[in-house]
Amino acid sequence: MAGDTLYDEDLVSKLNELGEDKRRAEYVLIDRIKPPVVKNYIVQSGKDVENRETVSEIGIFAAIISQGENLLINSTCGHILKTKTKSYKEGGASVDNAFEYIDSPFLLDDLDGLNIIHVSGTKGKGSVSAFCESILRANDLKTGFLSSPALIEHRERIRINGLPLTREEFIEYFFHVYKKVDNPQILNGQRLIAMTAFHAFIQKRVDVVIMEVGIGGTYDYTNVIRRPVVTGINLIDFDHTKYLGDTLDKIAWHKAGICKPGRPAFTITQSKEAMDTILSRAKELKAPIQLVPELDEYDWQGHPMKLGIAGDHQKRNASLAIQLCRAWMEEHTLSNTSFENIKTNDTLKHSYPTAPAFKLSDAFIVGLRNCQWPGRTQIIKRENVTYYLDGAHTPISIKACAEWFKSRCVKVMLFNVTGDRDPRGLIEMLHHCNFSCATFCPNIVDINSKQPLLDTEWKISLEYANDVCEKNRQVWKILDEKVEPDSLSPLPARPPRIELDTAPRFDCVKHVLQWISCGKDSRMSKPRSEDPTPLQSIVEADHVQVLVTGSLHLVGCVIKVLEL
Repeated sequence: MAGDTLYDEDLVSKLNELGEDKRRAEYVLIDRIKPPVVKNYIVQSGKDVENRETVSEIGIFAAIISQGENLLINSTCGHILKTKTKSYKEGGASVDNAFEYIDSPFLLDDLDGLNIIHVSGTKGKGSVSAFCESILRANDLKTGFLSSPALIEHRERIRINGLPLTREEFIEYFFHVYKKVDNPQILNGQRLIAMTAFHAFIQKRVDVVIMEVGIGGTYDYTNVIRRPVVTGINLIDFDHTKYLGDTLDKIAWHKAGICKPGRPAFTITQSKEAMDTILSRAKELKAPIQLVPELDEYDWQGHPMKLGIAGDHQKRNASLAIQLCRAWMEEHTLSNTSFENIKTNDTLKHSYPTAPAFKLSDAFIVGLRNCQWPGRTQIIKRENVTYYLDGAHTPISIKACAEWFKSRCVKVMLFNVTGDRDPRGLIEMLHHCNFSCATFCPNIVDINSKQPLLDTEWKISLEYANDVCEKNRQVWKILDEKVEPDSLSPLPARPPRIELDTAPRFDCVKHVLQWISCGKDSRMSKPRSEDPTPLQSIVEADHVQVLVTGSLHLVGCVIKVLEL
């Protein structure tokens, strides 16, 4: 094999000779995945690359670790990882048994010993989980954390003591799991990641696991947990309605499905429709459930109420995390743990049982302040450009994002929305933020690179991604009263040069950030000549502030570009 080259031509040649497996072989080109990772795996394992089973194995592995890092991968991952997964339906009679896929590599008794905090909800469940992890780590506990989705690489979803698995660890744990699965037909990408995480947490002997639900709850791949220590249900909103239903009560039914008999559960103030369903579902599942108090009801020992994740909406997330951590610590009767409740006459809120506020320990306060969660109200400052990143993608989260950013000296927005979400309602809430202009592009890092990062659904084409961006752009222009509704029509793959366009579309994140920064960020190249002429207000500005929102995958692409 070639020594220091980015890819091994001999390996590629052999893979491409495999006939019917050529499609699988194509995306094992070493420079299109993670060069050292796949190559080292092949070399160290002594795999015979002419063996069809080995190619399939390497292909699945490459697809998982790369998170679909180029268009070719995205066109083939579905072929490799797709399973006959039945659709979500409330009532669940037609959904695969979630326990089916976990029996081979793990004993369920092993999972019961992981001491899990399980968190669901439409909005903020990742922030709640991140707060939990930070608080418990500040209490000298060894933490394991499975989050969803990934921003850049899938391995970042599995964290030990706040740090993602190394690539070497991910390889080891991934293949240990994959090789022990008796029936590969029941696998899909999410299940593989969950199984890899379970194995990592067992091998690392963590004290506590914080598990964030992927989609829904009742039939989610994480809901193989039979006896969590405690469960949390965060804000219910409209998202993934294709799978969870088109009403809040249907969505809440799924989210509350993580409750387990006899295990405590907590939730935040919800709409009446969602709250009634959550309480009813908890009762059905024989789980005692309480509402959490407001964050300012806790005793902060004279310290200012400060959180590591910005935004007023994070206060409810922090309160839910506080109660989850207390319940977990009380369950494990840690000798150095005591909680002094704050006496209050208000024992019920809106007729719902409410957990007591209490005096926060120094470790709780430190954990809340030091919590970091990339891509959620995140600020990256450069010389003359500041990037505000928030992966908001539902009406409630977009509204919170707009409030967080409204007080800034707003200049430019970078927006994209994916899936079956309606962009109009989201864009309307952002349109009042006084942007100088709005920009649009698909979730691709660099269209000219061999490693563009596209949506991780693995089924999306470049043409479709551009069509979605153009629809988003046209919605903005209609609101800006620049065009009439009947002019909605897709443009060619590359938009024509438009002088002083206040809503330009670009082919990738790298090019739009170059255009936005206009040379003010020394780590970014200047705008390309073939792109629209930058607005004079941006060119002459001493400082440009950029809001990136609408899609967590878009935020991941921006983080990737800014770190290059």
